[in-house]
Amino acid sequence: MGSAMNESKASGHSTCPLCHGPTSQKFARRGSGQLTADSFSSRKTVENHHPDYRECALCQVLVAVEQIDPLQLNELYRSATFTSADESRFAARTYSRVLEREIKNASSILDIGSSDGAFLTQCRKLGVNALLGIEPSAAAAAVATENTWVGPFAQYSGEGEWDLITLFMTIEHLQDPEDFLQWAKKRLAPGGLLAVAHHDYRAPVNLVLGARSPILDIEHLRIYSKTSMKKTFEDSRIRSHKTGDVRKCLSVGLLWPPHV
Repeated sequence: MGSAMNESKASGHSTCPLCHGPTSQKFARRGSGQLTADSFSSRKTVENHHPDYRECALCQVLVAVEQIDPLQLNELYRSATFTSADESRFAARTYSRVLEREIKNASSILDIGSSDGAFLTQCRKLGVNALLGIEPSAAAAAVATENTWVGPFAQYSGEGEWDLITLFMTIEHLQDPEDFLQWAKKRLAPGGLLAVAHHDYRAPVNLVLGARSPILDIEHLRIYSKTSMKKTFEDSRIRSHKTGDVRKCLSVGLLWPPHV
């Protein structure tokens, strides 16, 4: 299928989106994998298909040099396959366990990048009934177990405020994460919380793997560390309630895919 980075109108990023200084060094060269029907699917197996990344050592953030045209990016997500029901269920259990107190204290929850709705189903089991997912993939939304709006978050015009808005391993996919944070702030109820889970390229396992880390992926336009995520929240004037590490359960098939 070729490369979305070649087929798109790509623009280079040589400055850090956080401090606006120059990115200091190339972190990883473009991967050798090929674009497939699963490339923009959630929790897919490792493809080694990713752009060049440059690092801002000051902010500790990786930035994809090539940026896919926004309209093409929306279409790639809309037409993405969905083959990860098991992984979605495992992730939902993890996040609902970590946020159990916040979920039980919420009357309404909005999940961005909600996939098949597995996390929202866990929230319903914990007593929350006002639930909505926003999911760009039509295939994932088609099998969703909860109420799901299909499309990019920026196109959602529904009204209402939410006690808890969640974004799990999705902020890396956004071309303008700061726009999302402002969008979410406007939709939080008074005292509401925004929960963001992100990859950390400075985590020990990723430092060991380096350019071979599976978090280097065509879908990931920025890859954060704890330092850069904290700065992103501070720049958006969002106060941190609590931070911490999350350990997820993964299936053997995802850890050791047969074609890798």
